[in-house]
Amino acid sequence: MSRYIFAKTFQRGIFGLATKTQASSVYKLNSSFVRSSKLAPLPPLTPKTFYRNYFSNQADKSLKDDLAGYKLNKDSLELIIPSVSNDMVYPYLWLRDNCRCPKCIHATNRQKLHSTGEISLDVSPQRISVEKDPVTQKAKLVIQWNGSGLRREVIGDNGGDHVSEYEIDWLQKNLAIRESSELVMPYTLPQNQLWTGSEYEKSFEFVDYDALMNTTEGFKHLLRNLSLYGLAFIKNAPTNDQEVALIAERFGPIMETFYGRTWDVKSVQNSTNIAYTDLYLGQHMDLCYYESPPGIQFLHCLVNEVTGGESMFVDSYKAASVFCEKYPEEAKILESTKVNFHYDHESTYMHNQHYTLSRDRFGQINSVFYAPPFQGPIEFGNPEEVPKFYDAFTKFEKIIEDPSFTFTYKLKEGEVAAFANRRVLHSRKGFDSTSGNRHYKGTYLRLDEFNDRLRILKP
Repeated sequence: MSRYIFAKTFQRGIFGLATKTQASSVYKLNSSFVRSSKLAPLPPLTPKTFYRNYFSNQADKSLKDDLAGYKLNKDSLELIIPSVSNDMVYPYLWLRDNCRCPKCIHATNRQKLHSTGEISLDVSPQRISVEKDPVTQKAKLVIQWNGSGLRREVIGDNGGDHVSEYEIDWLQKNLAIRESSELVMPYTLPQNQLWTGSEYEKSFEFVDYDALMNTTEGFKHLLRNLSLYGLAFIKNAPTNDQEVALIAERFGPIMETFYGRTWDVKSVQNSTNIAYTDLYLGQHMDLCYYESPPGIQFLHCLVNEVTGGESMFVDSYKAASVFCEKYPEEAKILESTKVNFHYDHESTYMHNQHYTLSRDRFGQINSVFYAPPFQGPIEFGNPEEVPKFYDAFTKFEKIIEDPSFTFTYKLKEGEVAAFANRRVLHSRKGFDSTSGNRHYKGTYLRLDEFNDRLRILKP
């Protein structure tokens, strides 16, 4: 059973240092600061001892907003934070591996100076305290370990016990145990807002080219729309061949492919790609035959005089979510059967395999690969798998083809469609190539650069 130990009145107003009494074999709190790695050796801290801390003046009481107390377990420490409903568990292995001190994290380049494999599997704390950081005035956790905590000595510790410091704010943002996708981490991106055609229609809007290229707010506006919906539109862009590259480079370096830095979409004779015809082009993603296909695609309309040729978009994550809920067994088949994708021509042979659907560890769809025009022969483990896969794929495809999932729009000259290539499927109605000219210019962006902008700008 946990024992509640109350601190004495402190002159300095910090959380007490845990020390063991001879008589009771439990820990009490005293007012010593942890300032040096050369502290007197202590026996290992007793597991399951709960500490709640009280302060002597109003300034010190403010620390209770950061941390109400902590609980020691055999292999971990639990923080009790007033603003968080569940206690946060931090295993000692994880804490030692993520020490923030300059001996473990380089002061200027912020890179780790040890590997995870170097952490001693029996690492344990000797002392634990919480102090007020003199710069931020916020609470920080200070741990003195038994030795270096590594399978080697740390340079600068001179054979003594290593001391780690962690800002409570940092621990809150970097969870060791994350049981829900709703718990936000520093790398967490805005949550996708899934949509059907009519749902996207309600949020459909344009970002003006000048605002996008010349203002932070305009740029953040497009970032937000692309992040939430995977689809966004720009208007009033100059209609020249170089403009689509300039728009993409507003986000980061262009992803160059064997198509080049940019490429043209127009009807040509003897085309090597169905996109370069006037035929109907079904829903698909681009470059599924790449190991890591482009993250964002930009399509800039330079000329559009033809009859027909409307662009159609489908949120594949929405379609996949409906499919998984309606056909859970069939979903497992698409999650466990790899599909071949290829681009096979005289000078280029690209090939890769991907699962049609994938989920993250929380069960949410985080990957869809769907590109029938570039699909190759599928390999199966036994004949019984074949009809099951075709049945599952057909059911998924019927949802994708359901008109209610489609948003349709015909781009005008000077308009740009920007979309998440690995989420939003795109297609095109057939058009009459004798009725006028139709010329789009396109380019790609890696998802890494796009996500980098999201994390930095937080639109």
